[in-house]
Amino acid sequence: MSYRIKVRRQEYASYREYLSEQEYRLLKKVIVRLLRPYARPDASLLDVACWDGEATEYYGKELGIGRLHGIDFFETQIGKARSRGVDVVQCDLEAATFPFADDTFDLAVANQVFEHLKQIYRPLSELHRVLKPGGLLLFSVPNLAALHCRIQLLFGRQPSTIKLFEAHVRAFTPSAMRAFLTFNGLFSIQAYTGSGYYPFPPPLSERLCRILPDTAVFQLYVLRKEAGGRPNWQDEIMRREVQSTF
Repeated sequence: MSYRIKVRRQEYASYREYLSEQEYRLLKKVIVRLLRPYARPDASLLDVACWDGEATEYYGKELGIGRLHGIDFFETQIGKARSRGVDVVQCDLEAATFPFADDTFDLAVANQVFEHLKQIYRPLSELHRVLKPGGLLLFSVPNLAALHCRIQLLFGRQPSTIKLFEAHVRAFTPSAMRAFLTFNGLFSIQAYTGSGYYPFPPPLSERLCRILPDTAVFQLYVLRKEAGGRPNWQDEIMRREVQSTF
């Protein structure tokens, strides 16, 4: 069965819920579009925080990749992902070393993960380590500088990318994210775009994202692993001795 990108408005209680689900489905479509030029049938793909494997399975089918791997923390969801044919290992992304050897994967996806983490330095360093030289990371997070967040701040409202009593604990703007991802030349940016443009419906939002990616709902990067041997993100945060536990 093919993945259904479009959803019907009547399936959702509110327009906001409908739009949120539509944009998230379109985000996965954009991820496939960005990775397609680099996909090969013999490639290995790691999906970070793969959850139940639904998105991982979709990436594999659309990209023609059979070697699908995942990493997650929650046992129930890991079981579901394994039932979809994803080879999943359990790991605490913030505290543990990824259980893979250096230079293992051709491709990795970290989609809507890092906004859930306080410790973002170790997992990014680990992603760099387990990618093969020249391997590619598709990295996507919500955009704190999105148009709707700017309007919310203008009226003194909490931006929706980092609401209180919600799962997000980090928020990122594209300018800060670009500098962070390319720290010490460990990754280079091969492609960048946005996805989703609240409050506009998907057909219009897709056009706006191409014109104004820095104010889209989601920011997406294709990152190429460059030479290692330099201090990584975890090394840098430890060097700075900031007043937090990392």
